[in-house]
Amino acid sequence: MPLSIYSKLPVFSYFLLLCYDERSGKSANDDEKDEWRGAGLDEHRKEWNTSLVRLSNRLADLERLHVSLEEIGARSAWPERIIRDLTLAAEELLTNTISYGFPGGGEQEIVMTVHAAAGFIELSLEDGGVPFNPLESEDPDITLGVDERRIGGLGVYFAKQLVDSMEYERTPGGRNRIRLRKTY
Repeated sequence: MPLSIYSKLPVFSYFLLLCYDERSGKSANDDEKDEWRGAGLDEHRKEWNTSLVRLSNRLADLERLHVSLEEIGARSAWPERIIRDLTLAAEELLTNTISYGFPGGGEQEIVMTVHAAAGFIELSLEDGGVPFNPLESEDPDITLGVDERRIGGLGVYFAKQLVDSMEYERTPGGRNRIRLRKTY
Protein backbone atom coordinates (compact mmCIF):
# COMPACT_ATOMS: atom_id res chain seq x y z
CA MET A 1 0.00 0.00 0.00
CA PRO A 2 1.48 3.40 -0.97
CA LEU A 3 2.24 5.94 1.71
CA SER A 4 -0.20 8.77 2.07
CA ILE A 5 0.99 11.98 0.47
CA TYR A 6 0.41 13.67 3.83
CA SER A 7 3.41 11.84 5.27
CA LYS A 8 5.52 13.68 2.68
CA LEU A 9 3.89 17.13 3.07
CA PRO A 10 6.57 18.76 5.27
CA VAL A 11 9.24 17.89 2.69
CA PHE A 12 7.16 19.35 -0.17
CA SER A 13 6.34 22.46 1.86
CA TYR A 14 10.03 23.07 2.54
CA PHE A 15 10.90 22.42 -1.11
CA LEU A 16 8.28 24.91 -2.32
CA LEU A 17 9.56 27.59 0.03
CA LEU A 18 13.11 27.02 -1.25
CA CYS A 19 11.94 27.40 -4.85
CA TYR A 20 10.35 30.79 -4.21
CA ASP A 21 12.56 33.75 -5.17
CA GLU A 22 11.68 36.66 -2.87
CA ARG A 23 13.37 39.24 -5.12
CA SER A 24 11.36 38.46 -8.24
CA GLY A 25 8.25 37.13 -6.50
CA LYS A 26 8.36 34.09 -8.80
CA SER A 27 8.77 30.42 -8.13
CA ALA A 28 11.72 28.66 -9.74
CA ASN A 29 9.65 27.27 -12.61
CA ASP A 30 7.54 30.34 -13.52
CA ASP A 31 9.46 30.85 -16.78
CA GLU A 32 8.65 27.25 -17.79
CA LYS A 33 4.99 27.88 -16.96
CA ASP A 34 4.88 31.02 -19.14
CA GLU A 35 6.45 29.14 -22.05
CA TRP A 36 3.99 26.25 -21.68
CA ARG A 37 0.88 28.45 -21.64
CA GLY A 38 1.36 29.24 -25.33
CA ALA A 39 1.78 25.61 -26.37
CA GLY A 40 -1.62 25.24 -28.09
CA LEU A 41 -3.18 22.61 -25.82
CA ASP A 42 -6.45 22.32 -27.71
CA GLU A 43 -4.80 20.95 -30.85
CA HIS A 44 -3.45 18.01 -28.81
CA ARG A 45 -6.75 17.02 -27.11
CA LYS A 46 -7.83 14.52 -29.76
CA GLU A 47 -4.75 12.39 -28.99
CA TRP A 48 -5.33 12.29 -25.22
CA ASN A 49 -6.07 9.24 -23.10
CA THR A 50 -8.85 9.92 -20.63
CA SER A 51 -9.41 8.43 -17.18
CA LEU A 52 -12.45 9.11 -15.01
CA VAL A 53 -12.46 8.50 -11.25
CA ARG A 54 -15.59 8.92 -9.13
CA LEU A 55 -14.89 9.94 -5.55
CA SER A 56 -17.12 10.78 -2.60
CA ASN A 57 -16.95 13.78 -0.31
CA ARG A 58 -15.32 11.69 2.43
CA LEU A 59 -11.73 12.24 3.59
CA ALA A 60 -11.18 8.48 3.30
CA ASP A 61 -11.31 8.91 -0.50
CA LEU A 62 -8.05 10.90 -0.46
CA GLU A 63 -6.17 7.59 -0.44
CA ARG A 64 -8.22 6.46 -3.43
CA LEU A 65 -7.29 9.66 -5.26
CA HIS A 66 -3.62 8.99 -4.50
CA VAL A 67 -3.75 5.36 -5.70
CA SER A 68 -5.70 6.33 -8.84
CA LEU A 69 -3.19 8.99 -9.85
CA GLU A 70 -0.28 6.63 -9.24
CA GLU A 71 -1.93 4.00 -11.46
CA ILE A 72 -2.80 6.50 -14.21
CA GLY A 73 0.71 7.98 -14.03
CA ALA A 74 2.40 4.58 -14.22
CA ARG A 75 0.21 3.52 -17.14
CA SER A 76 1.00 6.79 -18.95
CA ALA A 77 4.74 6.66 -18.04
CA TRP A 78 4.72 10.01 -16.24
CA PRO A 79 7.89 10.97 -14.41
CA GLU A 80 7.67 10.37 -10.65
CA ARG A 81 7.84 14.10 -9.87
CA ILE A 82 4.80 14.74 -12.09
CA ILE A 83 2.79 12.08 -10.26
CA ARG A 84 3.90 13.55 -6.93
CA ASP A 85 3.10 17.16 -7.88
CA LEU A 86 -0.32 16.40 -9.36
CA THR A 87 -1.25 14.15 -6.46
CA LEU A 88 -0.34 16.74 -3.85
CA ALA A 89 -2.12 19.55 -5.74
CA ALA A 90 -5.27 17.46 -6.26
CA GLU A 91 -5.27 16.26 -2.63
CA GLU A 92 -5.00 19.81 -1.30
CA LEU A 93 -7.93 20.97 -3.43
CA LEU A 94 -10.00 17.86 -2.73
CA THR A 95 -9.41 18.24 1.02
CA ASN A 96 -10.79 21.80 0.84
CA THR A 97 -13.79 20.64 -1.17
CA ILE A 98 -14.58 17.81 1.23
CA SER A 99 -14.00 19.92 4.35
CA TYR A 100 -15.89 23.06 3.34
CA GLY A 101 -17.90 22.40 0.18
CA PHE A 102 -20.79 20.39 1.62
CA PRO A 103 -22.04 22.05 4.82
CA GLY A 104 -25.34 20.16 4.61
CA GLY A 105 -23.56 16.82 4.87
CA GLY A 106 -24.68 13.71 3.05
CA GLU A 107 -22.64 11.78 0.55
CA GLN A 108 -21.92 13.65 -2.67
CA GLU A 109 -19.98 12.68 -5.78
CA ILE A 110 -16.77 14.39 -6.86
CA VAL A 111 -15.54 13.51 -10.34
CA MET A 112 -11.87 13.57 -11.28
CA THR A 113 -11.08 13.46 -14.99
CA VAL A 114 -7.51 13.09 -16.23
CA HIS A 115 -6.56 13.72 -19.86
CA ALA A 116 -2.98 12.85 -20.80
CA ALA A 117 -0.87 12.79 -23.97
CA ALA A 118 2.68 13.42 -25.10
CA GLY A 119 3.91 15.50 -22.19
CA PHE A 120 0.60 17.25 -21.37
CA ILE A 121 -1.70 16.45 -18.47
CA GLU A 122 -5.00 18.07 -17.61
CA LEU A 123 -6.70 17.05 -14.37
CA SER A 124 -10.21 18.30 -13.55
CA LEU A 125 -12.07 18.05 -10.26
CA GLU A 126 -15.81 18.67 -10.46
CA ASP A 127 -18.24 18.83 -7.55
CA GLY A 128 -21.70 20.10 -6.66
CA GLY A 129 -20.59 21.85 -3.47
CA VAL A 130 -20.90 25.50 -2.53
CA PRO A 131 -19.28 27.84 -5.07
CA PHE A 132 -15.60 28.41 -4.31
CA ASN A 133 -12.99 29.81 -6.66
CA PRO A 134 -9.56 28.98 -5.22
CA LEU A 135 -7.95 31.51 -7.56
CA GLU A 136 -9.69 34.30 -5.65
CA SER A 137 -8.14 33.28 -2.34
CA GLU A 138 -5.31 35.50 -1.22
CA ASP A 139 -1.85 33.91 -1.25
CA PRO A 140 -0.34 33.66 2.23
CA ASP A 141 2.61 35.86 3.11
CA ILE A 142 5.27 33.16 3.39
CA THR A 143 7.84 35.73 4.49
CA LEU A 144 6.11 35.92 7.89
CA GLY A 145 6.96 33.55 10.69
CA VAL A 146 4.60 30.66 11.42
CA ASP A 147 3.20 32.45 14.49
CA GLU A 148 2.53 35.64 12.49
CA ARG A 149 0.77 34.01 9.53
CA ARG A 150 -2.99 33.72 9.33
CA ILE A 151 -4.33 30.19 9.60
CA GLY A 152 -5.26 28.50 6.33
CA GLY A 153 -4.58 29.23 2.70
CA LEU A 154 -1.36 27.26 2.32
CA GLY A 155 -3.00 24.28 0.58
CA VAL A 156 -4.37 26.33 -2.32
CA TYR A 157 -1.07 28.22 -2.52
CA PHE A 158 0.90 24.96 -2.71
CA ALA A 159 -1.48 23.56 -5.34
CA LYS A 160 -0.96 26.64 -7.52
CA GLN A 161 2.82 26.30 -7.20
CA LEU A 162 2.81 22.62 -8.17
CA VAL A 163 1.01 22.96 -11.51
CA ASP A 164 1.62 25.01 -14.64
CA SER A 165 -1.86 26.48 -14.65
CA MET A 166 -5.07 26.32 -12.65
CA GLU A 167 -8.51 27.43 -13.85
CA TYR A 168 -11.86 27.58 -12.12
CA GLU A 169 -15.34 27.74 -13.55
CA ARG A 170 -18.85 27.42 -12.23
CA THR A 171 -20.54 25.24 -14.86
CA PRO A 172 -23.98 26.04 -16.30
CA GLY A 173 -25.24 23.07 -14.26
CA GLY A 174 -24.12 24.78 -11.04
CA ARG A 175 -21.02 22.68 -10.38
CA ASN A 176 -17.49 23.75 -9.45
CA ARG A 177 -14.81 22.70 -11.92
CA ILE A 178 -11.12 23.17 -11.18
CA ARG A 179 -8.76 22.36 -14.01
CA LEU A 180 -5.06 21.75 -13.35
CA ARG A 181 -2.54 21.55 -16.17
CA LYS A 182 0.99 20.23 -16.07
CA THR A 183 3.61 19.55 -18.72
CA TYR A 184 6.76 17.47 -18.63
